[in-house]
Amino acid sequence: MLFKATARGLVAVLLHVVLAGKTLCCAVLDLFRAIAALFRSQYARQESMRDYFNGKTVWVTGASSGIGRAVALQLGELPQRFPHHSPPYATRIRLVLLGRSLDRLEGVEEAVRGSVAEVVHAAVDMADPQAIEAFVREYGETHRPDVLVLSAGVSQRSSCADLTMETLDTIMQTNFYGPVHLTKLALPLMGSGGD
Repeated sequence: MLFKATARGLVAVLLHVVLAGKTLCCAVLDLFRAIAALFRSQYARQESMRDYFNGKTVWVTGASSGIGRAVALQLGELPQRFPHHSPPYATRIRLVLLGRSLDRLEGVEEAVRGSVAEVVHAAVDMADPQAIEAFVREYGETHRPDVLVLSAGVSQRSSCADLTMETLDTIMQTNFYGPVHLTKLALPLMGSGGD
């Protein structure tokens, strides 16, 4: 993304040089200014991301694989992105990882441990309302969520004609009803009081 933006900036500067008749020295100076502005905006975006997650407890569903795993690992990498932050940024994020596979969740927890203030995991099948409710009873008060990342999901690769109602029910439970159920239980625990 930064490369594309830099290339666009270079083209804009070259067009500016041709149209304005500037010298090569001025063109190079304009190019450096454009690149510096791009880096400043990229750094500002990272700073705002750092500030957003500062001191927050983040629940990540589907954290054992796919998008949820990637989100958890990215949150775990935030301290490396801000190594000079004082106090150390690693002491400020709490992660709660939810997924179906305990073994995989333990692997993700191991990968981010030491980078975040605290990380816990729980085996929760989003298609199981009782499992969701049990999770919230166990972790809701001690790990009140500030951010809820709903990335659990299942898919199927058969045609619609071959899709069974049982498979469709599993997809809807995991991808829609489960996340809605968790959200409704989590909202009263969040800072906004569910408003």
